Amino acid sequence: MSFADRSATTNRRLVSPLSFAFTIALALVAQQRTGDGFLCVYAITLPHSFSKIRDFYDHVRRVKDAENGFPLIILGNKCDLENDRKVTPEEGQALANELRCTFMETSAKIPKNVDEAFHTIVREMNKFREKHPPPADKLKKKTGCVVL
Repeated sequence: MSFADRSATTNRRLVSPLSFAFTIALALVAQQRTGDGFLCVYAITLPHSFSKIRDFYDHVRRVKDAENGFPLIILGNKCDLENDRKVTPEEGQALANELRCTFMETSAKIPKNVDEAFHTIVREMNKFREKHPPPADKLKKKTGCVVL
């Protein structure tokens, strides 16, 4: 039996993993469309996670219809595991240069640059808004920060 074949019943409602995944995907698209800034995190020990950054960037750019780009920081996480490193800082910086965004390495464990990453994205969002103010008809009240 595969994961997709399993389901659960909650409050007399059938919930399958696929419908749950679809619901999550819809929520992600909605957040990407309305998000002002993005932290894209990969593990320096997992090259596969690094290879997904461009896909994420392209998807958000399409969803936001962002001609002028959008505030993004690429974060190489787990920099405390230097001996297990598979993605170099130079590779992360090269991709950030190509996507015209900021690059930082972080570690949630020790912690290193975690607070700085959030402070930096807020500064970049403010700078972006100054350079590219939204049209008057697009102004709306924001409800806060969402972490997915």
